Amino acid sequence: MCGRAACTLAPRVLQQRLGAQTFEGQENYRESYNVGPGRYQPILVCRVNADGTITRHIVSMRWGLMPSWSKSALGGGPREPINARSETIAEKPTFKKLVSGKRCIVPADGYFEWQKLNAKQRQPFFFRFPATIKADPNETQPVDEKKDFIKDEHVKEEEIKHEFDPEQRHPLTMAGLYDVWQNRETGEKIYTYCIITVPSAKKTQFVHDRMPAIIDPSLVDMWLSPNIPYEEVAPLLTPYEDIEYYPVSNVVGNVRNDTIECVIPVSSVKTETSVGGYGSPTKSPTKAITNFFKSVKTDPSLKKEEREVKDEEKPIAFDNDAVVVLEETTAASRYRKRKERAEEFKVKSEKKYA
Repeated sequence: MCGRAACTLAPRVLQQRLGAQTFEGQENYRESYNVGPGRYQPILVCRVNADGTITRHIVSMRWGLMPSWSKSALGGGPREPINARSETIAEKPTFKKLVSGKRCIVPADGYFEWQKLNAKQRQPFFFRFPATIKADPNETQPVDEKKDFIKDEHVKEEEIKHEFDPEQRHPLTMAGLYDVWQNRETGEKIYTYCIITVPSAKKTQFVHDRMPAIIDPSLVDMWLSPNIPYEEVAPLLTPYEDIEYYPVSNVVGNVRNDTIECVIPVSSVKTETSVGGYGSPTKSPTKAITNFFKSVKTDPSLKKEEREVKDEEKPIAFDNDAVVVLEETTAASRYRKRKERAEEFKVKSEKKYA
């Protein structure tokens, strides 16, 4: 499931990154490193204009789906699902009428999920797009070499913010469904949404057996288009492999903690040969981020070609005890392969609806 996320992009940046014409209900949106159910978040939808064109729009919606047929505004109660399983959304009464005309995208810096260690302990992880997925879909540069600006254990706050600045990568584009409840007496409209989930990608199953359905940025219009039936876009709801993840501090467990510490990696989570052998995280994200940059610092004496070969031979890790968050192939290579698959899917769909 997905029950916590981070979305810290300013409204203006969100509109620019997502190509949205308008941002409705902007006053309800508050940037946050720790977003829980019941909060209003920016949701991307498509609308058909009078001339037949389709444009993108952002609408602030409350997390927790309230069906339009509800007799009253529930206000975040247990009957408002925050997730919908992809395997059953075309069958369940709450969702089956939404899959055709009320599909949406839930943008975020990333989302959190907890790995159960034992009966009393859980380790939170943060998931996000790798840095190769830029705001410009045509920009396919490899992962930037980490800047050698960490000189000692005392990391400046602005340097941490730069590394975890959401503007450095494309917003995570999670698939969702939305509905609009209207008060028959006052005419008041309440927009609510839920996130679609799928089985976890193979490399993230040790954290949780479910993950959000993530739509490739190049296929967002296809997912949102009301002119394409759900049966044609259902294949997009699959486990997403090209995801970056790392353990974070337990401070994120309390939704009232809304600081950058929620998304900074901790480095004392010990890995073992068997999946899932983790200990307790440190309480010092400053030291963790220092170790992170030290571990991936590139040897300046190597030529560019040699560095690229070296990067392909050895996976990037936070440090010797950290979770490996990228596979052995470079992120740029995986991005190109994913883009090729997306283009093939797009060409087939365009031919069918030409």
